[in-house]
Amino acid sequence: TAIIGGGASLSGGNLSVAALEITSSTLTVTSLKVGSIVSNGFVTISAFVNVGSVEARSGELILKGGGTSNGSFYAAGDLLAGDIAFESGTFTLTNAQFTGPGVSYVDGETAALSVMGTVSVYGDLTLAYGTIVGGGSAGAGLLSVPGTFEMWGGSLSADASVAGSFVWGGGVLGGNRTTTVSGFLD
Repeated sequence: TAIIGGGASLSGGNLSVAALEITSSTLTVTSLKVGSIVSNGFVTISAFVNVGSVEARSGELILKGGGTSNGSFYAAGDLLAGDIAFESGTFTLTNAQFTGPGVSYVDGETAALSVMGTVSVYGDLTLAYGTIVGGGSAGAGLLSVPGTFEMWGGSLSADASVAGSFVWGGGVLGGNRTTTVSGFLD
């Protein structure tokens, strides 16, 4: 495991490690590709700012400590094979997009996604723990999921539109919010 505590800069090169953990500083990305990681590898990032694109091609990208994004996230696979996990902290997503055939997870009890503008999930999104809330002083924000949204715990307190499947196995739909499901509800 490579641990970077004060920040790192890599220009025009490749960083290849089995596991990478970036702590105690903010990582601002305009392009991050997690792809040359062994199949059971992972990348853990604390304090994260995405202003461009993030791709999880293999392994697992674990985001901790909160951050912001108005960029895009691409998940290439499924659990531990190209997925993105929001594990702890509050992440403010402003008009962010999630794409790819993989799954993005909110799976830490202290993780929160604050939705500003329209956050579009063209891949699949799973809420296992934590919360998804409408951000802003008026609580504005829409979670738009054309794909599959699975909710196994946590709470959804944001307006949501699910055109694909909404699998509700647990958790709370809270607040004065509207969840519209035009696809399959399970």
